[in-house]
Amino acid sequence: MNTALVASRASRGKVASAFGYILAAPSLLFVIMALAEPSAAGAFEALVVFLLLLALGVFLIWRGVHTKRIVGRCRQYAALISDRRTIPLDSIAASMRLPVPFIIADLQKMIALGFFTGTVIDLATHELRVGASPAPPSFMPAPPFTPAAPYMPVRPAAPPQNEPFTCAGCGASGTRIQGVPSSCAYCGRDY
Repeated sequence: MNTALVASRASRGKVASAFGYILAAPSLLFVIMALAEPSAAGAFEALVVFLLLLALGVFLIWRGVHTKRIVGRCRQYAALISDRRTIPLDSIAASMRLPVPFIIADLQKMIALGFFTGTVIDLATHELRVGASPAPPSFMPAPPFTPAAPYMPVRPAAPPQNEPFTCAGCGASGTRIQGVPSSCAYCGRDY
């Protein structure tokens, strides 16, 4: 794991959140004051400006929290991997209590961001390989994470039904599969 990069991202998340709180708190106060005194001169213009600052503050808070969550998951992945060279993705998903497609997409993002250097996801064996050489063709990128569709059981096709027949040519009787063309075993007449 690239600890310097992870620490840098963590501090960026903290800074973004701090600026967000610094912008949002006073802006919210000024918005409330502007709404309380709507007839004051310039109240509308001030309201628009402080609403924009409030929106920017909320965005920065969200971005900081999002970044801190990614860094937290990165540290959890690093703790799960520790000194192992390969680890099954199913094992990571079970430990993190997240679905495997989410784990794959999340790890691919982190590998692309440079958090895990020399790490590849082997989709053929469903493993994360640390210290791997450049990826062979079986290491294809996973499709983006999409929530799974509801489970729909697959019903097997109905078994073929036999039907009795009597040959019009020779009078022999027998059975044949319903709806399948066949011929009489004795005289060769087609049915």
